[in-house]
Amino acid sequence: MENKINQMKWQAELDKERNSLADDRKISEDVKVTVTPKVAIDTTETGDEEMNLNVTFSYETMPSSTRIKVGNQTDDYPAGAYLMLSSNACRLTCDFLKGKIEGDLQKYFTPGRMITVKITGATDGSPVTGKIPYGGEYGDFKNKMMYLNGKLSGLTVTEQTGITSNAQLAFLRTQGVEDFIKNFIDPMAFTKNRFQIFAVENEQKGSQYRRIDVELIIHGAYNEELSNVQEKKAEEQVQTVPDVDENIPQSTEVDEDVIALVIANENYDKSSGLIANVPFSQNDGKVFCEYLKKTLGVPSEQVKYLSDATYNQMQSGFDWLEKTAKAWNGKAKVIVYYSGHGMPIVSSNSTYLVPVDANPTRPEQMCELKKLYSTLSALPTQSAVCFLDACFCGTQRNGKMMLEGTRGVAIKVSQEDVTGNVVVFSATGEMQSAHPYKEQQHGLFTYYLLKKIKESSGNVSLGDLFQSVKSNVEKKASLNSWEQTPTVTSSTRSEINWENNKLH
Repeated sequence: MENKINQMKWQAELDKERNSLADDRKISEDVKVTVTPKVAIDTTETGDEEMNLNVTFSYETMPSSTRIKVGNQTDDYPAGAYLMLSSNACRLTCDFLKGKIEGDLQKYFTPGRMITVKITGATDGSPVTGKIPYGGEYGDFKNKMMYLNGKLSGLTVTEQTGITSNAQLAFLRTQGVEDFIKNFIDPMAFTKNRFQIFAVENEQKGSQYRRIDVELIIHGAYNEELSNVQEKKAEEQVQTVPDVDENIPQSTEVDEDVIALVIANENYDKSSGLIANVPFSQNDGKVFCEYLKKTLGVPSEQVKYLSDATYNQMQSGFDWLEKTAKAWNGKAKVIVYYSGHGMPIVSSNSTYLVPVDANPTRPEQMCELKKLYSTLSALPTQSAVCFLDACFCGTQRNGKMMLEGTRGVAIKVSQEDVTGNVVVFSATGEMQSAHPYKEQQHGLFTYYLLKKIKESSGNVSLGDLFQSVKSNVEKKASLNSWEQTPTVTSSTRSEINWENNKLH
């Protein structure tokens, strides 16, 4: 409520200053730029509120009154052109943008501040005939993640492919602007910048539909005092070791039958500007490994830890797990732990673990859970337990969508997918987010998982472990007005009595 009041106050002050920031400012005989500033409340990846300044720059062009016109000639992009210098309006707008960032807005561009730059490139309805040469000015792009007509898509354009569609043309127009911002606006050399690309294929024909718009999101522009408090808290948290990270119980016994694969994906590829990180995932995985080795007595060489794993690294990890378990001739007890993004894909009606280099709209770049369960079920093992600190409705740990502009989808893991000796502990129920426990620098599910293992020195049945984690996660989530209910899935075979099994 307090932030909402502050938002209204700062918006009123911003409206008074709007003329200096530029409101429908004519910057040439034929080009008028409209600047729209807005104070907006948003949420960070860790769930903190932030007060942002969103500034949109758009331009309008008019037929020249001082030169001889050919038809409806304007300063927009000529048909088939993509270089920024091809559009006088785009060039002037970028120069205007540079002047504002280096002038009126510079006070907000403090070193290290997060800036989101949304660039929209548009084409008119004229079809691309033949192949327009692309000179590779901005590099080659293969399955570049972007929004095409409002839908998340992958786009490819290289010197070899050339330009054969309006989508490619619209995309390359955005790249000229991105290149200019990266190389010619000085304050942005010191901020943390992420670029989000939008391409629009208009049905109408005319040069006025071949254009560019830019929106800047200056994160935390209006909450400096709050940011200082949060930074101080963050420093204190770094200095204070989470209680489950210290005094880890040490087993005097070695369990040579346990084989474990631990994957912790926290830092996702930022080249698209669309995939959020997963706060505390690396600490989740690192500390879980410590409990495996110290508390459960698993030999170090039988624990494989993958941090920020790519698709190939995750597949190699699964291959290692399968080959190693087979070498134990039926005696192996397998543990798989994953912390990171999960993703539902409606077209395949399946859920996936997301590698850090994946395009999460492309199933072939992710690791399908059904396949993992099938592999584990087929192994000759005493038991196989999966711990998944991820959600599979497409959200982040702060409850927002993992991919901007998408909607949550509920795809439930069917009991038929989990067979044999496999038991799956998941951090959430359907349509729920796997939240962080900021004060303890862990995922909420992982924190209470480690806490119970610590309290019991590892001597706990899976049934008791699940009930403890479920109860504590639900209670803590409710205190934050969240809904998070851990779930367990196992084989429907009546002879499988997983509740009495132990981790070692």
